[in-house]
Amino acid sequence: MRESFLTLLFAGLPFTTCLNPDGDVICTMEFVYGVNVTLTDAQTGQGISGAVLTLIDSSGTEIMEEAPNQTGQYYGAGERPGTYALTVQAAGYQETSQQNIVVTSDECHVIPVHLDIQMNPI
Repeated sequence: MRESFLTLLFAGLPFTTCLNPDGDVICTMEFVYGVNVTLTDAQTGQGISGAVLTLIDSSGTEIMEEAPNQTGQYYGAGERPGTYALTVQAAGYQETSQQNIVVTSDECHVIPVHLDIQMNPI
């Protein structure tokens, strides 16, 4: 009973693992994305929506999702540690890419990597 109470108590806190009084790891139920990108125009600083962000790792290719109601915010690699390459394409902008984006994990979740990418208009 005590352990269940602690799980509920810690589930809403902003960290992904904690210890109960016995020293056991308790994991939260949240789903954590490994790669989070803020995509902006290099000249105006405005967020860019409608871009295609492609993540590639040894397990395959994934198109990142754009966060609803958050212009220029993208997320992907949900609960998948690994080493990623990222290609970013947006209408009216020069394509850009990044290599060797390393996402690690702890006992429970991936440790998110946050990238701020500024795109240059064509």
